[in-house]
Amino acid sequence: MKDKREYLPQELSELLWQFSEKAYEGGSPWTQDQFLESILHPYHEFLLFEQENHKSLLGYLQYQKIFDEAELLNIAVSKDYRRKQIAEKMLKAFIDICLEEQVTSIYLEVRKSNQAAVNLYEKMNFKLINVRKNYYRQPQEDGLIMQKFLK
Repeated sequence: MKDKREYLPQELSELLWQFSEKAYEGGSPWTQDQFLESILHPYHEFLLFEQENHKSLLGYLQYQKIFDEAELLNIAVSKDYRRKQIAEKMLKAFIDICLEEQVTSIYLEVRKSNQAAVNLYEKMNFKLINVRKNYYRQPQEDGLIMQKFLK
């Protein structure tokens, strides 16, 4: 994440979509066009965690920042690199960016069944603030809304 590589929007949307297809059970929750739309959105940002020399993508974090609030939209780690603290490192980098940009709170939503993610968010001091009943599809389940105050 320290060494920035520039991607063309179409190139990045394809990379993220292909990565997500492999990283998520059941395939990517977003289409390539949705990634492209997000890349072109003025408030959306991506953090990429790549191997040295940009050999391959290990994970990414997608967020939006509006005024003093940020929302974590998506975080994914390659199946081959899970349990190596990559998600935690990306989340810490995201929080550092938010602190630098004077964000006061961060929101996120996570599937109720994604216990590994819930545990990570709780470890990083995110608190459950609401439940969206039957929010997710395939399979249908509740979404947990969590928040972390930075100031």
